[in-house]
Amino acid sequence: MVDNVVIVWDGLKKVDIRFPVEKFKGMTHGLCGNFNDNSTDELMDYSGHYQPDINKFADSYKIDGATCQNDEYTETPCSLQCNEIDEPELTACHSVVDKEFFKALCKKDKCAYPGSDSASVANRREVACAVLDVYSRQCALNNVTLNWRREDFCRKYH
Repeated sequence: MVDNVVIVWDGLKKVDIRFPVEKFKGMTHGLCGNFNDNSTDELMDYSGHYQPDINKFADSYKIDGATCQNDEYTETPCSLQCNEIDEPELTACHSVVDKEFFKALCKKDKCAYPGSDSASVANRREVACAVLDVYSRQCALNNVTLNWRREDFCRKYH
């Protein structure tokens, strides 16, 4: 911990970064945004230019030589939905965290696994649970605690 900055990584996919508001307000940049209460200027690429394409924005921060599995950003037709966020256990948070934003993220990630084989279905289920996990963390940061995991719904997640 440096200057009360706390970084928590789950060892797999999620990173939470916490720091004192009064000390860092408007002083951050990068993939986590600039923390200036203006959501319209969050997508500033590494060079400091606004990048409306979120994939190109993220790619601008790649380390030299790093590659992603798919650098092509063509939208493929996908009829998958992400209605899991509409489950009754999650509605308490809809007024404080934008569910449509998370629904769009979920759909985009689920569409990466279009097949009907059991591995694709399992991957889509894992994607939905991962997105809902992040959604519930955002809810908690807005003082809304959810109890959304059930025996048949995202019971286990690494």
